[in-house]
Amino acid sequence: MKDFSIDLQQENFYFNKTSKYFEEVASSYHNENYRGTLVLLYSVVICDVLFKLTELKEVYSDSTAQSILDEIEQIRSKNPKSSDWEKGLIEMVSERTDLFDIGTHENIIFLEKHRHLCAHPVLTNEFELYQPNRETARAHIRNMAEGLFLRSPILSRKVFLNLIQDLVVKKSVFVTQIDLNRYLESKYFKKLSQRALEAVFKDLWKFVFVLDNAEATEHRLINYQALKSIIQYKSESILNYYIEHIMYFSDTVGINNVDRLIDFYSRHEAFYTPLEQSAKLQIENRADKSRRSFVKGWFLANSFVSHFEKVKQFVSQYVDLEFIVEDEPMIELLEIAFEKGYANEALSFCIHHYTTSNTYDSANKRFRLYIIPFIEQFTEGHLVKLFEGIDQNSQTYDRRRGHEDHRQLIKLAIEKFPQIQLAQFSNLQL
Repeated sequence: MKDFSIDLQQENFYFNKTSKYFEEVASSYHNENYRGTLVLLYSVVICDVLFKLTELKEVYSDSTAQSILDEIEQIRSKNPKSSDWEKGLIEMVSERTDLFDIGTHENIIFLEKHRHLCAHPVLTNEFELYQPNRETARAHIRNMAEGLFLRSPILSRKVFLNLIQDLVVKKSVFVTQIDLNRYLESKYFKKLSQRALEAVFKDLWKFVFVLDNAEATEHRLINYQALKSIIQYKSESILNYYIEHIMYFSDTVGINNVDRLIDFYSRHEAFYTPLEQSAKLQIENRADKSRRSFVKGWFLANSFVSHFEKVKQFVSQYVDLEFIVEDEPMIELLEIAFEKGYANEALSFCIHHYTTSNTYDSANKRFRLYIIPFIEQFTEGHLVKLFEGIDQNSQTYDRRRGHEDHRQLIKLAIEKFPQIQLAQFSNLQL
């Protein structure tokens, strides 16, 4: 139960009434009365579900919530002394709403069984009452807190519109993807059931990859970042949902969005594999025709290494790469290489790319983009290879900024690899 505080979580319950009722649960738990803890906890669960349905009905005119409450009232009025309506309530909510996900539904059923054992004189063969332990009580509390008490009822149905509007207002605030991940996870994702989270994923996919109006275009980047946030938050379950609905997602592939999809699949290759063949053919065709998409389309190759080598050969064909491939897809491919553990291949490419520059201007730019960002990652072997390449290409060592740029490499070699014989590189301008 690491990183979970009962008292701290209680302060964040959506309904103050739930938090108030829960005080008795917490008191029983802290006093080691675990039978009483489970009996009271189940009662609070039922109350919290009723609170959520009531808010949906009264504040948002939710017809499903209204019908469930009406049906429960009918069951109760027919047999006021029976508690069967409680189980019926949980089943109706599970089947007809998104107030909680399948996992929480199973946890509530499990809690109800333990509550029954605790509330009734069920004796063992030794005539002992059932006694839940501390770990069992704590686990039930945590499951109900995270799966139900902390969640807002409205988030389960109307979160997407709220989220989209929020992103538009705050998109300039989030400097990094990590900042956005933390914000969305705290404010939205943790409060959503699995089904609601899947619905938000599908809606975001539509905004990022399907819609092509002015509004969608203006906010596409922040929506794309939010889509990535959901995947990072629940990668396995979101991928499973994507696979289960692969016909829909395959049908969204089209001529207007294929470049954006190639960008996406280059970072999330597991989402490419299950696509229908018709969708894959469109993506492959685009990668054959667009140099930018070819560079990023590593997921179409047999392996990342084979694709990287193919790109390297492609680059070597041209005298001036700047007019052939933009730097952005190359830089992104390098980032992916580092993420996937191919640092040596990435650094070797950077060295080759810089030391084969054919103009002073291209050497200036390539040093800035392909050498400086990775300078601390160069090994002794990488530096020797880099010095050899510089020494043999006047476009690198004879340019105006070359001496100042190369001093950074020389300083690194002296500090980390003093065994390198720098004097052998006559054009390095020591």
